[in-house]
Amino acid sequence: MIITKTRTYNDINITINGYQVPSTKCIKYLGLHIDQKWNFTEHARIVAAKAGKVVRRLSRIMPNISAAKPTKRKLLSNVAHSVLLYGAPVWAGEMSAAGWKELLKVQRRICLRVASAYCTTSREAACVIVGIAPLNLLAKERKQIHDRKRNREQPAQSENILDAWQTEWDSSTKGRWTQVLIPNIGPWIDRRHGEVNYDLTQALSLVTVVLPRTSKDSANWIPRSAGSAATRWTTLNTRYSFATPGTPEGGRQKWRWKRS
Repeated sequence: MIITKTRTYNDINITINGYQVPSTKCIKYLGLHIDQKWNFTEHARIVAAKAGKVVRRLSRIMPNISAAKPTKRKLLSNVAHSVLLYGAPVWAGEMSAAGWKELLKVQRRICLRVASAYCTTSREAACVIVGIAPLNLLAKERKQIHDRKRNREQPAQSENILDAWQTEWDSSTKGRWTQVLIPNIGPWIDRRHGEVNYDLTQALSLVTVVLPRTSKDSANWIPRSAGSAATRWTTLNTRYSFATPGTPEGGRQKWRWKRS
């Protein structure tokens, strides 16, 4: 294999004792898949497919409505994260944008299962709800720890993973309703009371239901994707009621106008 950033002369054939040895575009060494451009895109695709199979198996024992508590769900999610983050100190600083996209897709599925969230919940919101940092930050943190072990004279990083995560959360365009309820990640993940369950996740993400569910009338659960005027009004009303209960009617109309 030839490691180069150019598109020319990437394939060669070497003849040894009459046998031709062709070059390849990717080789596996100590569990890492190294490609020609040293951007680990192929490694991300292979690892994402492998971790995806793990997530599918875990999903069978962790449905949204089950007896599995969030602590157990997060513990099981570490299995998939271990697969994704293998060798992170090597590829964290060289991973391509396409590779990060493949890895973050799998992490989104993991966080959705841990949070018992609906499938339309964004990855950013799901990560904050369950308290799992984005994979790109976890990988870079492991790289920093590894570099400090090799060079103890290296100065400590001024920005830790929580600060970087908070910066991404503030600048993101997704999960804005969740950001209204959880603006600061630090106090949320450091809390010592309460666990996230199916019902709380729906309120924090606000993507599926907008009316109370009863045992007699299951049709009261109206999906947001229905798109009807009644659904949109009820969604806005639910957002207002969840954020500021007890405000007079005039304030409700003013708030709803600002949010629409």
